[in-house]
Amino acid sequence: MFYKVREMSILINKIKKKYVKHVENYLNLWFLKIINLYLKLKIRSADGTLERAAAIDRSLKEKNLFNSQSLIYKDETWNRVVNRWEDRRKIFLGKKITTIDNPCVNNKAVFDKNDILIKSVSRGDDWIYIIEKRDISNFYLKIGAIFYTKFREIQFGFRHLNFYYRYRFRIEGGFVFFDIIYRGKFINEIKKFTFEPEVGREYLFEIIVNEGFYCFCADGEILISVKESNPLIKKGSYAIILWDPSEFSEIAVDYKNCYLVDL
Repeated sequence: MFYKVREMSILINKIKKKYVKHVENYLNLWFLKIINLYLKLKIRSADGTLERAAAIDRSLKEKNLFNSQSLIYKDETWNRVVNRWEDRRKIFLGKKITTIDNPCVNNKAVFDKNDILIKSVSRGDDWIYIIEKRDISNFYLKIGAIFYTKFREIQFGFRHLNFYYRYRFRIEGGFVFFDIIYRGKFINEIKKFTFEPEVGREYLFEIIVNEGFYCFCADGEILISVKESNPLIKKGSYAIILWDPSEFSEIAVDYKNCYLVDL
């Protein structure tokens, strides 16, 4: 009798898990459909020339707010990264996450005044995740960049509330993308433009975020420029993220002469 009850209990638990998974998949499908429809209605490509000119003009008049000492270093040992799959699921379902933020030992990045020098050799899930402490929702950020190696992803995050709510410009696979992470869901490739950084070449990147206007430039050329009416995420800071999941990873980047002004 005991074995029959036990077998029945196991069967019920299997049915429960299957049902819950089915409901989650259904909710996920409809959420993505709704959010993609919303984004099509709310986000439009924009010229961006006047906005960029205004941001540059302000940068010439304002003091540089970039301060490498106000940056927080994280990597693959960060609990948010370690538990990201389960936490994203909980956030989406409206559940409370219990992951505790933890400091990470910085052995990959050197912060030197207006420069960030990054070097990492790793096996597996290699992350360098640098977050600005201050809340800077609207800004103009200018960064000189040299990439000494090839790796999977280069990201510039903005309106960064946390791992589960943020905007980003992502360079990967020969393109730069505009993505949104909302409620733990990655809404990728909202906009994209062909761009493949060359190893050893120096670039000048500009990121402009002003209310619902978001722009990414490389060497004076606007690659992505969009306007979002009634932004999903209205405040946050910026983040610089590098990632490579390869079995053998080598990430070597210099970000130099970083310049930041509030807009």
